[in-house]
Amino acid sequence: MQPECDDVLMRVFSEVLEKLGFLFAEPAEAGDAAPGDGPLLLGRIGFAGPFRGSIELVAPASLAAELAGNMLGVEPGDVEPNQSRDALGELLNVTCGQLLTTLAGDGPVFSVDPPATRDAEADAWATLRPTAMPVDVDGRLLLLRATIEK
Repeated sequence: MQPECDDVLMRVFSEVLEKLGFLFAEPAEAGDAAPGDGPLLLGRIGFAGPFRGSIELVAPASLAAELAGNMLGVEPGDVEPNQSRDALGELLNVTCGQLLTTLAGDGPVFSVDPPATRDAEADAWATLRPTAMPVDVDGRLLLLRATIEK
């Protein structure tokens, strides 16, 4: 993805995360991009229209639980695993909608796939790492990538 699109993605993702989940994101240093301890979740949403592509992320399950807890108004420890995956999917869905509107305006029509989230395979972080942006969310790292094809 072009560097200027990375900037737009980071801005949109940060705004959505703050409004939706009351969490704060900022770009992380590339050298810091190592997963924390614990399980990871992988999320993806695809879209097609005047241009097509996808948004993917790999995030700690603990971060997804905190996001879900904030969205539901409960403690992260009271969140079920499916609620964490659903919250991550909703974050992707809203981010995708905002990104498409920011890049293409209100006029073009896109079809957006339902977000897919699942437990990440052991190599998910290493696979996404070379082409993704490391993002610091309240002291935890995630990887975020948008792929756009004309």
